[in-house]
Amino acid sequence: MAGHDDGGQLTKKLKEFPEAVVLFDEVDKAHPDVLTVLLQLFDEGRLTDGKGHTIECKKAIFVMTSNLASTEIADHAMDLRRESEMIARERKEGNDLDSLEEKITISRQFKDRVVQPILKRHFGRDEFLGRINEIVYFLPFSRSELSKLVERELTFWAGKAKDKHNVDIIWDKQVLHYLADGYNIYYGA
Repeated sequence: MAGHDDGGQLTKKLKEFPEAVVLFDEVDKAHPDVLTVLLQLFDEGRLTDGKGHTIECKKAIFVMTSNLASTEIADHAMDLRRESEMIARERKEGNDLDSLEEKITISRQFKDRVVQPILKRHFGRDEFLGRINEIVYFLPFSRSELSKLVERELTFWAGKAKDKHNVDIIWDKQVLHYLADGYNIYYGA
């Protein structure tokens, strides 16, 4: 078998870069044996490859992504955003312009009642979830955030067109709104 004697790809890289940031994308799709290895890694701070070599990983940072509960989070975030917009309108009407900026956060109650049970049901291991230091929730973009992203992207491509082809690209504000309409909170931009 080719590459069998090379050792583990992950342990090899972690030995070379002990303070690495390691991404496990869509960890919810991983085989249960991988979760067992991750549990050992998070519990003991070390990994053992197929050849029996153990590597210390205590200085590495492990990031895992998942789409579990993404629909529930998106729905909840949209409710929070509607509530935030209503409050902003009321403040604007009352001339209280202190903080019209949209700032929404997911409550601890929502995390405990909705998200945690979904994670527990999927992973089936409290000890695995207990080893996770922090969960970062990504909320759907607001209309203003989408407009800024679309404008930034258009500016980037306009710069490329100018540099590579000496072509100037300009656009009307309506283009920003039209492109922002292509965003779906469940499928992304």
